[in-house]
Amino acid sequence: MHIAARVLLIFTLPVTLAAQEHPSNRTPRPVGEPWNWTVSERLAKRFEVEDMRRRAAEYHREIAAGNAGMQAQSTSSSDVFVIDGKKDPELFLPYELLTALLNGLSSDARARDSAQRSYRKSIEDFGWKPSELWSRLEAILDGYPDLVDRESALQTALRSPQTPSVHDRLTTEQKTLRQGICARRAALLKSARAIFGETEFDRFLYTVIAPTLTAFSKVPASEDEAKKLQHAEEGCR
Repeated sequence: MHIAARVLLIFTLPVTLAAQEHPSNRTPRPVGEPWNWTVSERLAKRFEVEDMRRRAAEYHREIAAGNAGMQAQSTSSSDVFVIDGKKDPELFLPYELLTALLNGLSSDARARDSAQRSYRKSIEDFGWKPSELWSRLEAILDGYPDLVDRESALQTALRSPQTPSVHDRLTTEQKTLRQGICARRAALLKSARAIFGETEFDRFLYTVIAPTLTAFSKVPASEDEAKKLQHAEEGCR
């Protein structure tokens, strides 16, 4: 994930927007601030068919209004899934927001500096000192950037032709690393909440980080996507 003015996240989905849903089955929008939603509430609303249609329609309208040349392409397919963090920040899970935030502590100096610059003003507007935030988060990383780098290197290696035995070995290593990243990220989230206060840190994630993110993908995909996201939020236990 690369940090910029807006960040594009690619996800898959469990249902199509063409699916039928009775109005009585629609998930009511929970009352409360985005950082106070439960994971189950986030996932229910994220994959609610009617709400996906709404977000897709808004996306199409904005594309058509912003770039007439893209109108035909954007309206040629209704099967599109979008989360705009400025409009629907509550639909992201905390671990997704933490992942974006941790780009500010990447081992890649260019990516790290870019992320820290992009977040600086919003962090200050939130009332925190950027240098203090990064310093306190860096103190609890416990090898997280190294795990991410190793997994990225394996991903690159798997794009090259490999013998079946080497491919299987690399795939197994990658799976193990991804589980380690998932568990480490969950531990980091727990530690950060302990340091900054759970409600305050979540408020920070949903008011500072979420508005910088956009998730976009096509529909449909696997029916167990919500379970996968829940599993990741729980540290892949």
